[in-house]
Amino acid sequence: MPRWLSAHQTSRLSPRWEHAVCERLDQDYRNAARPVRGRVPTGTASVLLADESELIACLALALARGELAAHWCWPLALNRYAAGGRARLEGLLVANARLVPAVIAQLVLWEQCSPVLSCLQDDMLDDLVRALSREHALDIDVAPEQAAEVPEDAGAAASPARLSRADPSPSPWRKWLDPVQNDQLGLDQLGLKAELFVGLALMLHHQPAQARSPLFRAQLRSWFRDRAASAAPHAEDEAAALEEVSGPSRSSRSVAGQLPEGAPRKALAGSGSPASEQVSADTSAAPTVSVGRWTRTPAGPDRAEAKLEPARASRSTARHRLTRDQSTALELPASLATATEQSNGPLSDGVAAQVSNAVDSESPVDSSSDSMLESPDDWAGDWPDDRAVSGVATRLGGALYLINLMRHLGLPECFEPSWGLGRDLGPWGLLELITRALLGEDHDAHASDPLWRVLAELDSRAPGDWPGEAVAANDVYRIPDHWIDEPPEHLYWGTADRCLRLWADRGFLIADIPRGAQPAIEQAITEARRYPELPVPTSAPFDSAPAARLHQALHEVLGPAMAFWLRSVIPYIRWRLDQAAPAALDPLGDLLLVSGRLYVTRAHVDLVTSLECISLPARLAGLDRDPGWAGDWGRVVSFHFQ
Repeated sequence: MPRWLSAHQTSRLSPRWEHAVCERLDQDYRNAARPVRGRVPTGTASVLLADESELIACLALALARGELAAHWCWPLALNRYAAGGRARLEGLLVANARLVPAVIAQLVLWEQCSPVLSCLQDDMLDDLVRALSREHALDIDVAPEQAAEVPEDAGAAASPARLSRADPSPSPWRKWLDPVQNDQLGLDQLGLKAELFVGLALMLHHQPAQARSPLFRAQLRSWFRDRAASAAPHAEDEAAALEEVSGPSRSSRSVAGQLPEGAPRKALAGSGSPASEQVSADTSAAPTVSVGRWTRTPAGPDRAEAKLEPARASRSTARHRLTRDQSTALELPASLATATEQSNGPLSDGVAAQVSNAVDSESPVDSSSDSMLESPDDWAGDWPDDRAVSGVATRLGGALYLINLMRHLGLPECFEPSWGLGRDLGPWGLLELITRALLGEDHDAHASDPLWRVLAELDSRAPGDWPGEAVAANDVYRIPDHWIDEPPEHLYWGTADRCLRLWADRGFLIADIPRGAQPAIEQAITEARRYPELPVPTSAPFDSAPAARLHQALHEVLGPAMAFWLRSVIPYIRWRLDQAAPAALDPLGDLLLVSGRLYVTRAHVDLVTSLECISLPARLAGLDRDPGWAGDWGRVVSFHFQ
């Protein structure tokens, strides 16, 4: 670098210095190392991580493997993301509970859940489940400790088939973590609470809105009780088998007390072995785990020819697991701990040198830990796909502005009791349908926009699958009470084909319901009384009721129920957009048509566009402000104007 930059610099920076900084950053980016199943090669000057969730996944593995001092970046990351900079795995995950779903999804993709879970005792898993429930606003009434509260006669009352571990109530996350993946990840060896933690995290990552639904809570309660009941009769036998293999536990608790959930925990290290990584001798090829719509390597002779997308999997096949009794408070070398405590931000050159010396002298890493890599080429790492690195070009970037409107209206959760839209559709799927409906006659012109593929992947659907296929039949539409902030001046009703419609003079439907036995006028008045302060409705032609005309493409792929709901709600969406803007807003020209690039990771969705693409009506309506963290959407959503 030319010359030096003073900490008290007040004048304009030298153009020569600025140019040198840009060149250096570009060089570091091009030479940056990428993680290989969570490991970063030692000696690299720069590391490229897709987002914070990938960083925390790598850091968690470094803590679990005892490799915190193996790379200079982990002490820095620990100081930034762990509570108080302490090297505790549980504290790291609790402090970043918002990102834990994305972290677990990344670990599952790497097939590296077991090293992390093996370091977490049952009480730690309980704390993590509670932290997830708090951070993600879950109303889960099945506490982890209820495994010990199953009635003593639960086993006797159940049939032999019910007690079989192969035939419990299906887990709510079975779509994301089937029994084959359970075996591959070793969850059955780690127990009920480990599976609960991983399954809940995967649900929050793939379908966060569904994880908040009453149906999910009911399924979770049923699964938890059945698994706890089926585990109870086998706990003593499994404890005896474990003690026979590994000897008495070093923990103050008895082995039987550690196994209420019934899953046998195999001895992964001999009695008295040091608290260091135990590498399995099994080097047989293992298939890549498929999580949701992520890729999988098929079993059989064609495995070697299978392509991995979006990330390239390592050819490594070793398994890394730690003993359950190993302490999770992994201590730093003395000089390294001092260096970390002294730094509240990026390390100075002197402290960085101290960290480097500590890595080289005090905490040498066993070179065998890198034997997982068959050749130096493997250190190329698992590169993110184009969505994270170079982005995806779209002309419909303004569709993401609708996230602000949907969150303001409470969509889709406000229709959960009557339609189950959060459970069966989800916010990303609903965003796609609303965007397609607002395009109207211009739908075909944008049918091939890459936005649809991105929304499908965010919704954990295969590209080409349409949202809303799981929505059940329904012929009753009523807008939520809080959507009527001021009562309309006039209210109308009309009936035809055994249907009754109630609508406001503002141009949106209030209700569309089947005709009842009472006279039409009485039914209309009764329906209007569901909402406070609505005027008495007046009869009007049924065809004058506001209802959206959907494009033929939507009619061909949507079921009758979803098409009915979409036709009914779109007039209100249009009216709400007009109310937010200072003048009538054209959904296509003033909102949806924003050219830009979408960058998508496991934790972030970023739209980058030009300053020239700012829409004044959308800006005045507040639609292009950053949504930030959106819990129901499972991502941090941001808009960038350059």
